[in-house]
Amino acid sequence: ITLSFIAFCGMLCEGAMADWISLYFKEYYTDSPFPITIGFSFFAAAMVLGRFIGDKISLKYGVSTILILNGILISLGMLLTLLFPSIYIKIAGCFLTGIGISTIVPLIYSQAGNQKEIMPSIAIAGVSTIAYIGFLLGPVLIGYLSDFIGLDKALYLIVVLGFLAAFISKTWANSK
Repeated sequence: ITLSFIAFCGMLCEGAMADWISLYFKEYYTDSPFPITIGFSFFAAAMVLGRFIGDKISLKYGVSTILILNGILISLGMLLTLLFPSIYIKIAGCFLTGIGISTIVPLIYSQAGNQKEIMPSIAIAGVSTIAYIGFLLGPVLIGYLSDFIGLDKALYLIVVLGFLAAFISKTWANSK
């Protein structure tokens, strides 16, 4: 259940970034010298990079440490994207957010498959079901919130979920 909540947070953030970050750049940075997809492009590149190196880093530093760091990077990256006016800092923030999100799901699925309490197939199916609910819910939730408070403020949900993922990961690490 704990792993499911971490994956839920990560996938909700991933879905929200995939669907809303380009619109954020379009609405709030119309004079940017870059195409509106620049934030998403750096986010996606970071996701690829993180997935390539995630296993090696988790073997060196431990899964729980990386999961905690992932949550912090998600929040830090989105704070940079949302708080600073420089387009270059915003792009770097999208990259950091992508690095943070990139290894959450692969590491969680691996941990679910390696635990001993539940059959691995059932554990992975349960975790992935909850995770994909987050992936599907994220864009809808951000859209709903943006109707009331604006997209720039609705994206702070990603900041909150990043810190929540880090907190749950720390709790999970302490319980092992």
